[in-house]
Amino acid sequence: MVTRTEVVPVARKWHWPLEDAPDDLRVRYGIKLGLAGLLTLYVTQVLRLEHPSWAVLTVLVMMSAHYVGSITLKAILRVVGTIGGALLGIWLVGDYTSTPAIFLTVVFFVVAFSSYKFGQFPASQVPYAYFLVGLTMLSVATYGVADPADVWQTGLNRALEILVGAMCSLVVTTVLWPRYAREEFVEAGQAALKTASQLVSRDTEAYLHGTEAQVEQIRQTFG
Repeated sequence: MVTRTEVVPVARKWHWPLEDAPDDLRVRYGIKLGLAGLLTLYVTQVLRLEHPSWAVLTVLVMMSAHYVGSITLKAILRVVGTIGGALLGIWLVGDYTSTPAIFLTVVFFVVAFSSYKFGQFPASQVPYAYFLVGLTMLSVATYGVADPADVWQTGLNRALEILVGAMCSLVVTTVLWPRYAREEFVEAGQAALKTASQLVSRDTEAYLHGTEAQVEQIRQTFG
C-alpha cells in the first residue's frame, strides 16, 4: 500500500513591520532633518555661539528643499544675504543709534525693499538673498541698539550661526540619501513615455478589436 507523503509548508519568515521604512522618502527626510538639527546644535555648542536657536531655525528653513542642488543654492544665497545684512546692521547701529529719525527711516526702507524683492521669489530664487539682508539687518539692529558697543559680536554671532546651520544642512543632505532633481526627472520622464506607449498600443488594439477594458485604466495612470 503506497501512502502519499504530505508536504508540510515551511514556516514563513517573520516580516518586521518597519523593515521597508527606510525606503520611504518621508522617513528619510525625517531622519536627515533630525541629524542635521543635532549636528548643528552640537557645532554651536562647541563654538560657544550666543543663540543656537538661530542655527537650528536655519536648518528647518534649509531642509524644506529636498534636492542637493536647491539646498546648495539656498545655502549660498542665505550666507551672502546674512553677511550683507549683518554688515548693514553693524553700520546702522554704530553710526545712527543716537539719531532715531535716520535709524528708523533706514530700517523702514531696507525692510520694505527686501520684502518687495522677496515677493518675486517664486519666479526667481535670487530675491531670497534680499530677504535675508532685511531680516539679518533687523535682527542685528534690534539686538545691538540696546548695547551698541557689542554690536560687532552680535553681527558676527548671527553670521556664524547662519553659516553653521547652512553648512550642516548641506553636508547631511549631500552625504545621507542624496536626491538629485535631474535623476528623478529622467526616471519620471521614462515612466511617462512608457505609459504613453502602452496607451497608444492598447488604444490601437482596442480600436481594431473593439475592447476598451484595459485602455481606461492606462488612461487614468497616464493622467
